[in-house]
Amino acid sequence: MRMNKLFLAGTALALAVGSTACDEGLTEVNVNPNEPESVAPEYILADAQVSAIGGSFGTHGVWFGLYLTDIWPQHLAQIQYNTEDQYVLRPAVLQNVWNTLYAGPLANLKVLKDLAGESNTPNQAAVAEILSQYIYQVLTDHWGPIPYSEALGGAEGKRSPKFDSQEEVYNGMLSKLAAASAQIQPAGAKGFASGDLMYKGDMEKWRRFSNSLRMRMAMRIVDRNPAKARTEFEAAMTAGGFTSNADNARLVYGTGINSQNPHYDVFVNQNRYDFVVSETIVDTLKSLADPRLAVYANPARTDGQYRGLRNGRYPSAYSPPRILNDFSSIGTAFLSAESPSMVQSYSEVLFLRAEAAARGWNAGGNAAELYRQAVTASLQQHGISAAAISAYLARPRVAFVGGSQAQQLQQIWLQKWIALYMNGPEAYSEVRRTDTPGLQLAANAAEATYPKRLLYPTTEQTLNKANYTLAVGTLTGGDVLSARLWWDVR
Repeated sequence: MRMNKLFLAGTALALAVGSTACDEGLTEVNVNPNEPESVAPEYILADAQVSAIGGSFGTHGVWFGLYLTDIWPQHLAQIQYNTEDQYVLRPAVLQNVWNTLYAGPLANLKVLKDLAGESNTPNQAAVAEILSQYIYQVLTDHWGPIPYSEALGGAEGKRSPKFDSQEEVYNGMLSKLAAASAQIQPAGAKGFASGDLMYKGDMEKWRRFSNSLRMRMAMRIVDRNPAKARTEFEAAMTAGGFTSNADNARLVYGTGINSQNPHYDVFVNQNRYDFVVSETIVDTLKSLADPRLAVYANPARTDGQYRGLRNGRYPSAYSPPRILNDFSSIGTAFLSAESPSMVQSYSEVLFLRAEAAARGWNAGGNAAELYRQAVTASLQQHGISAAAISAYLARPRVAFVGGSQAQQLQQIWLQKWIALYMNGPEAYSEVRRTDTPGLQLAANAAEATYPKRLLYPTTEQTLNKANYTLAVGTLTGGDVLSARLWWDVR
């Protein structure tokens, strides 16, 4: 994709520039009084948050979430049009996700950073940077090499951006998050009085999110560069990550027709029940007597039992009415108009710290203690009672058994996979990094192996061919689903 087009499209959206005269002396005549020549930073931020996370092609939206990253970790299963469940991708969807993230929120956040520099508001610049790095991580974790250092440079003449290697992208993201965290000024400094749909302008929470995201990124590269992973993780933890569920990074929706959770729009407004809960997670939760099962899924209508669908089953194997009646639908807690999209949770941070402790790093506690705290935080997040939490933690297959490092990691990773339900981008990335749980290949799969990445959109192959070719040359097997990412070594 030509990034100059993306930058200009995003800038036009963010700044909403009205028509202006071409001839001197006609400026006042051609100014539209109903369209502002610039948009306040809070509106740019709100638009960037919604388009990056929600909507049709955001990280937790309909096509990137429901139709892809919620399915491949086998949290959900498709009951109709289930090409993605069988690892067959729609080129238009890949193109639209790529276009949306680059030309929408990333372009708008660049504008926001420029405006913050002009107005000397470092808190606003820091928020824009943190959200930008989150988007870049989603992009690189799903494609591999991506335009990063030269992305969004069309206005400066960079019309054919190079693809940075994933190692380079990770080095850049970690560095920028550390700088953004340090840049945030104390309470009282100007941030966002309105328009912040994630933290309502609370800069301390943004600082904790920056450090928590840095911990996530550090752990992602542990199998490739363990020394750097440890250094970055310990520095981020010392700087201060999430301390409770009140710190969770999530996009909050409203009840208005244009501000509702995109899942609510699909399931309720459009009455499209194209998904049920996957057999894999339902059977796992049942085997553990996990109280989150009643939150994650609704019982089948026919007999009141919790029953998941095997991923990849052909729609003809079950008629849609039978599927809706005989299998568990997504829990109602995730389908209301105001159900938030979880970007990063306190429980995830605790699982990261538990893994760090199991590896012998400074994690502010031991692995067993942090594991119990992580499971507890996830259960509390979903409203599970204290008595039920205590009972669950005492179950033989849930209680932390210790043992070898490998055994400890497997137990941590399994519970983390459970806790990441409906946070598709992170769940899919962690399944590939940890190979936990050991997922069965989808039925009727079009690929012989579990997909390791997404395919580049067509425009990169045509409009940025030289750089695309260089990037593909670094992937084993080329631009294919089975090509492992740099950090994926298992």
